Parts: sequence; structure tokens; C-alpha cells
Amino acid sequence: MEAAIEIPREVPELEDEDSWRDVRALLIFREEDLVQSSRSRREILHRRVVAHVGTKEEWMQLLHMTFYEEGVYTAREVIIVADGGQGIWETFEELLRGPRSARLCKFWTGTMR
Repeated sequence: MEAAIEIPREVPELEDEDSWRDVRALLIFREEDLVQSSRSRREILHRRVVAHVGTKEEWMQLLHMTFYEEGVYTAREVIIVADGGQGIWETFEELLRGPRSARLCKFWTGTMR
């Protein structure tokens, strides 16, 4: 099931410099939706994309709702690949506490100088 991405019509004005907003996005799919489309390529048949501009608390609520709707909380195994954005690993660790196996694959790209 693919979800539409809602794009706000207006960018809210910030009250002060401390009230900035983050842009966050999530792509979620099940292993059975990953198929071989050619000898060297795989394709995701069904996926859900969630994007949000706002506070960390709003993002946590959206993630919780999405994880619940997509069955992440009852999955036997959850694998996460993400960048090293501030607070991202703490967010996933907080939401995915429990007996299931949650593998957190820390991913970072950048230029070493």
C-alpha cells in the first residue's frame, strides 16, 4: 500500500531561531515485496513513503502510527538503514524496544578531509 505524500501549501513562519523544523522521511516495505526484476536488479513492488516537516515529537507520533499500521511492532525482524542524523538512532531504539530482533544498520556517507 503506497501512501500519498502531503505537501504543505504554506511554510509556517518561525517564531524565533530556536523553533526551526526538520525534514524527515521514511521508506518502509516487507521482504516479500522485494522481487528480482532482472538478473542484476531488484525492485520493491509495494512500499510506503512517509515524509514530515516539523518537530521531533510530531515525527515520533507519525512513526509510531506508521509502524503500527504496517505491522512493524509485530514483525519477527526489523532492519533499519539510515544515515547518522542527529537523534535518528535514539528514535528507532525508543520505538522498537521489546523482544523482537531489531537490527540497526548505521549508514554514513560523506567526505573525509
